Amino acid sequence: NRLVLKTTDKKIEAGDELCVKYNSELANWQLLLYYGFTIENNSFDSILLELKMDPNDTYEMEMKKILLLNLSEDLFLDHELKISENEPIISENLLATLRLIVMTNVELEQYNLSNLDELLSSIVNIDNEQRALNKLLEILNDIKEVQFTTTLEESLNRFQSNQLNDDEQYSLIYLIGQKLIIENACHWINNTLSQLK
Repeated sequence: NRLVLKTTDKKIEAGDELCVKYNSELANWQLLLYYGFTIENNSFDSILLELKMDPNDTYEMEMKKILLLNLSEDLFLDHELKISENEPIISENLLATLRLIVMTNVELEQYNLSNLDELLSSIVNIDNEQRALNKLLEILNDIKEVQFTTTLEESLNRFQSNQLNDDEQYSLIYLIGQKLIIENACHWINNTLSQLK
């Protein structure tokens, strides 16, 4: 569903210029996966996050949280972290979903479908906000530990070595972009946590 094929009656001769146009709003992971290249400083680059419910929740708490997630148009478990000049790196939808996921039973009792939208515009309380931000920090640190075998600095040094073939270069551009998004998100989270104290 990502491929659009346009044809013409014009005969193309050997040596004629042929232009291939790619969707200009793709993240580097999509460009690498579908087309085999990446773009440096791609403003559409992103990281996909799949949030999970708290395994320590009781069955009743988990069911209520899932029900509220399913009934809300603004809360969901799949999110993207993007570096965009027009959007914050951590969206209000992501924060609101995290606020719900980390709620205690007492906090959860205060919310139902009629006031669920409040999670998008205000914090539940300082403790809940700290738990939500720490949960996201934990998720991002897990991504760094599991998915990356090198640091951002090591990848940048390797990229600047000028001893890369095209495949290595494109892979490093992808990795550097992913690591930058995570580093920027962690920096934002740590700044926000320091302001909550």
